[in-house]
Amino acid sequence: MRSLKVCLLTLSLLLVVVEVCYGGLNLQLMATMTGENEGDALGGRVKGLGDINGDGCDDVAVSVEGYNDRSGRVNVYFGSSEFDNNPDMILNSHVPREYFGFCIGAGDVNGDQQNDVVIGAPGSKMHICILADHCWIPYQI
Repeated sequence: MRSLKVCLLTLSLLLVVVEVCYGGLNLQLMATMTGENEGDALGGRVKGLGDINGDGCDDVAVSVEGYNDRSGRVNVYFGSSEFDNNPDMILNSHVPREYFGFCIGAGDVNGDQQNDVVIGAPGSKMHICILADHCWIPYQI
């Protein structure tokens, strides 16, 4: 299993390029992601998730906090030998200024021996959301 290394290259305060590389002594570029719109703030948070889909490859979550009037979204990329810059899963918020994706975590929160994704949205009454078993569960704390 090859591990993924994520490198951030900042172009400006509002637009970021995220590069994903194969791990090892000599990093090899796999994919480059660029924000769709100025102000999207792609890559403000990047989190290696471990293997959340059970295919044996590590997966990556990338926040897009400025998306859609800062409601935010998180792009999830499933790792593979054919890794590309197209998200395999997009988790959106539709609440203006919610900053969905402000923090991203991973761990086995439901005890099924597989990592789950935890996403914070500090501009909302609902502060965390959990992606477990490909089901999106909002939690209010």
